Amino acid sequence: EEAVLHSSEAKLPEDVAEFLSNKAELQHGEIKIELEPRNLGQITVKVNYSGGKANIVITAENPKTLHLLQTGAEDMGRILEQKTGELTSEFPAAGTIQFRE
Repeated sequence: EEAVLHSSEAKLPEDVAEFLSNKAELQHGEIKIELEPRNLGQITVKVNYSGGKANIVITAENPKTLHLLQTGAEDMGRILEQKTGELTSEFPAAGTIQFRE
């Protein structure tokens, strides 16, 4: 699946988390998200659930975008947990969000 997400550097982690939490069909699978403005590049998000915990791997083609997402990982986990009811954060005991270049 592919999608476009309009965001800004300041709001990128929150916007990505909100986008993912609204993708109910993304229980398992992968989505490529083209970010706007274009200088943010593209990210690929892979999701799977194991033992009732979400495991999310985010790959960014742009190192700056990757850094912005890593910096906002705690906020992303909080938003996903609130929206989905799943305990999702960057802490392995509660599920994971991993970032890769």
